[in-house]
Amino acid sequence: MGKCVLLPRPAGACRVPPLTAQPAEDTPMTDQIRAAHILISHAESDSASASSLTRDDAQKQIETLKARIAKGEDFAEIAKDNSDCPSSRAGGDLGFFRKGAMVPEFEVAAFALEVGATSDVVETAFGFHLIQRTG
Repeated sequence: MGKCVLLPRPAGACRVPPLTAQPAEDTPMTDQIRAAHILISHAESDSASASSLTRDDAQKQIETLKARIAKGEDFAEIAKDNSDCPSSRAGGDLGFFRKGAMVPEFEVAAFALEVGATSDVVETAFGFHLIQRTG
């Protein structure tokens, strides 16, 4: 697995905050959320972790993972076993982030979720994601 990029930063950059990441004390909690994600990249994606999967196969894989989560399987365990992002080691945890920190498609989906909810499949230039809002 290589790097995944969710920020509007130069190619090859990866932002995966440490698990201890906390919001700044002078920042209202409403400005930040915490989320985890699962990334399935594909051969056409702009991710350093781009796999040999075709776009269609990556989409089928993320849909399968979505169905497993919907049936009650643990999001973090599925992320550890399947995600193409280095955050997979932490169950997909991305820590806290503000609006503007992630690519637009990811941000819109993440900020629309209630705590504990999991998104539908979100496509970005880096592949397909499932996002779970954790805080």
